[in-house]
Amino acid sequence: MTYNVIIFTGGLLATSKPFGAYKIAHELRAAGFSTLVINHVEHFSIQELKDILFKTVGSNTLFVGVSNTFFGSIGALGSAKVVNESDAHGLFPFAQQEETELCNYVKSLNPRVKFALGGTRTHYNVSNPNIDYVFVGYSDQSVVNFARHLSSGVDLQKARKNLSGVVIIDDDLAKDFDFANSSMKWTDDDIVLRGETLPLEISRGCIFSCKFCSYRLNGKQALDYLKNYDNIRNELIHNYENYGVTCYRFVDDTFNDTEEKIDAMLAIAESLPFELKFWAYIRLDLLATRPQTIDKLYRMGLRSIFFGIETLNKKTGLLIGKGFDPDRSVALINSLKETYKENLHIHTSFICGLPEESLDSVNRTMERLLSREINADSYSFYPLGIAKSATHTWQSAFGLNMQQYGYYEDPDDTATDKRLIPWKNKYMTFQQARNHVEEFLQLTNKSQRIKASPIQKKINGALPTEAESTRHINRYKKQLHNLLERNCVHSKI
Repeated sequence: MTYNVIIFTGGLLATSKPFGAYKIAHELRAAGFSTLVINHVEHFSIQELKDILFKTVGSNTLFVGVSNTFFGSIGALGSAKVVNESDAHGLFPFAQQEETELCNYVKSLNPRVKFALGGTRTHYNVSNPNIDYVFVGYSDQSVVNFARHLSSGVDLQKARKNLSGVVIIDDDLAKDFDFANSSMKWTDDDIVLRGETLPLEISRGCIFSCKFCSYRLNGKQALDYLKNYDNIRNELIHNYENYGVTCYRFVDDTFNDTEEKIDAMLAIAESLPFELKFWAYIRLDLLATRPQTIDKLYRMGLRSIFFGIETLNKKTGLLIGKGFDPDRSVALINSLKETYKENLHIHTSFICGLPEESLDSVNRTMERLLSREINADSYSFYPLGIAKSATHTWQSAFGLNMQQYGYYEDPDDTATDKRLIPWKNKYMTFQQARNHVEEFLQLTNKSQRIKASPIQKKINGALPTEAESTRHINRYKKQLHNLLERNCVHSKI
């Protein structure tokens, strides 16, 4: 068979599946459109991708889609490809010439096929000639309307052309989509490897509004965008019975935002015929103010935590929306590690370049991590990125009003990624922040400070080794090859 829709994605850890592309595939399949997702696109050669397209594109193919959410990680995670920077938003994460070669090849198979770009890195000003349509915001519903538009001529909703003639489909928050009663079903076409860790979406959005964050659903009400618990349990059972899946990455922006959700998910976990284990974004201050939830989360199956701490400078924390007492934060991390030891992996994340924080202050945090005064199993630092409005759909508070927070554009900086503003403040420039982080990460690697426990590796909270990544990608490629050999007979026009 050939498919109505083929979606390419990648850029996440080799052992992980990016959720967005597969969720879109689910909604298209539920509406009657056969859909195939190709993961790890950056690990395929152009010839390999042509071979896949030859078997999957036919007279019934409506569009080829690309989800770019994690393309910014390509290269940083060890892949051989380079993100297409010819337009700030290339379609594929390759050089422009290779991208055009792929698009022309698809057109040779079916000249009516359209090319669509989606993901969190899209914006209104795309001018890439290889791109026909761009999806902005949550596209669960708009992508089905788009497929029906191409297949049967129904009116295309919430669409307009930009100055370059690219059609922008902007459903933004997908307010008409019934998220609470939505579902997610993985199929054999998704190539779920036996016992693989899968992403699980329980809710959308974040109840907080941190100043550096530009996520679209920030500041939501606590129980908004929360999925029906029966649907969640059904998904867990389906994945276990069909693929042996017991481990998950919960993709909620803040999983522990309400105790009601924690209690409901604990009840689900205790009703399952298997032991659930999962990784999640956890807000540290909510654990401290609701200590009764700590044991509930562990009993539920929490085995790997991502704490977005960002800073241990108290003044900075108050300015950015992370005002919890730094000493209490460190004490709680150490207490969790002492209590659960190797059974709970703790990752902490920080930002260099936040307002009112000097390099000396950042250095003190780095030293505390290296000395294990902060007893985290792993940690990461990132330079503060302030997005340009011309290349990002949504802006953080910093992006909307830099000067209010002490940032100015640095006219001497010509090296910064063109998607980001080359900022400076009274303490440092963006380039200094980036170089400082790179030096720290090199030191970290030399000291072999970041290590992963077996359970941590199992639920994908740590970077897999190069050998582990290669094995997983080769398994995926083999299973994809077998699927296409078994199911696909090309029907060229």
